[in-house]
Amino acid sequence: QLQVTLDYRAGTTVQNVEETIKWARANDLKEIFLITAFYHMPRSLALFEQSAPDIKVVPWPVFPSGVSYQLLSYEYAKYVAVLI
Repeated sequence: QLQVTLDYRAGTTVQNVEETIKWARANDLKEIFLITAFYHMPRSLALFEQSAPDIKVVPWPVFPSGVSYQLLSYEYAKYVAVLI
């Protein structure tokens, strides 16, 4: 059964991951789809893996228009920081 849940409480990616993990565990979910921008996906997946390796996260990237090199560079720097 597919269920979509939207939440607007989290203000950061880390908070979003924390809220999603709490929600998934409260609903006894072992697998979730993560829908986010392609440039944001690697960092999001890394945070989920670090915080909840027991939950399978299926990436579903979206490709928004107008993505700048500045945004890509900034997101890459944040991704590297998560890996470190």
